[in-house]
Amino acid sequence: MIKRILLILLLLSSAAFGAPQTCTWNGAIDSDWSNAGNWDTTVEADRVPVDGDAVLISGAVDCDMPGGAQGTYTSFIMAAYTGLFDFAGSNIDVDGEATLGTGFFADTGGGGLI
Repeated sequence: MIKRILLILLLLSSAAFGAPQTCTWNGAIDSDWSNAGNWDTTVEADRVPVDGDAVLISGAVDCDMPGGAQGTYTSFIMAAYTGLFDFAGSNIDVDGEATLGTGFFADTGGGGLI
């Protein structure tokens, strides 16, 4: 009986940690997209968004995505964001909802949002 319970718990935990997450930008450390400390992530420890995640950027802290970075996200939402979003030379693909609010500045520098 204990083995079954442990097996069920193991299966549930592995499903949660491999699943897409919602990553919310907070810019708590600096403006670097690649710094996990700048993100709040559901379920898992905070991390940088990976393919399949939902991305939410809000607030006023600037966000610099490194040149050449790429990602395919289930959603990409900028809501009530008033900072500078610099994704020069990077590409963001969205396989779902893409919402860009008003009031922010974007430096595309050859990058793209698809």
